[in-house]
Amino acid sequence: MKKYSFDQKLAIFFLLLLVITISRGVYTLYITKNYNYIVEDTCNPAQEKCFTRDCSDPNNCPPNGLTEYKKYSIPAKYFIRCSDNSCRNICSQNSICTPVTCGEDPNDTCTEV
Repeated sequence: MKKYSFDQKLAIFFLLLLVITISRGVYTLYITKNYNYIVEDTCNPAQEKCFTRDCSDPNNCPPNGLTEYKKYSIPAKYFIRCSDNSCRNICSQNSICTPVTCGEDPNDTCTEV
């Protein structure tokens, strides 16, 4: 029977730890998709409370260019059903999406209704 030195045992331990960590990440991110996406959709500040951002500098604005918007949280496993990045087709019809309310975080900038 082969005897391993302390350095070899330590190397095997860290290799196993690395394999377990990578396996857990793959399982969480690719198999169960146990995380949420935050999507933005258009919002009418005259009718509802909306998130706001200053898009006067295009470098500080996302590609959708929304200055007033609402946010939804959608589980990653359902994101494939979205027809576009706003997931309007899913979030307007189903209870899959959870609305993120403006003002929950002290750093939120909101419109007043």
